[in-house]
Amino acid sequence: MKILSRYIARSFLKYWLLGLLALVLLFIISIIVNIGMWLERFVIVVTSLAHDFLPSAWGIYHPPRWDWAVFLGTLGFFAFAFLLFIRVLPMISVFEMKHLLPEAHPHVSAPPEEALS
Repeated sequence: MKILSRYIARSFLKYWLLGLLALVLLFIISIIVNIGMWLERFVIVVTSLAHDFLPSAWGIYHPPRWDWAVFLGTLGFFAFAFLLFIRVLPMISVFEMKHLLPEAHPHVSAPPEEALS
């Protein structure tokens, strides 16, 4: 019995670690894709702003402070919206809510005693 429980624990740990590794790899790949898409957009915008219709006006684009302000403002707005979303809609387990709410138990007139304590 001891050997069987060790085998089950090891196999569970192995599959759990593989799932965690898959999530980490997926996150890393998504970050790389986002960076690539941002760089593609950056190249499109910067080359279109650097090369005017007159070849004598070609040069390297240096963004003014207003471009930096808009960029930092969008990052700040995203951070604000993300934190507001976390604050207003916290993560709640559906299992716990079903366990605590008396409406989730149609055959029982009172909520479970574990939920009252």
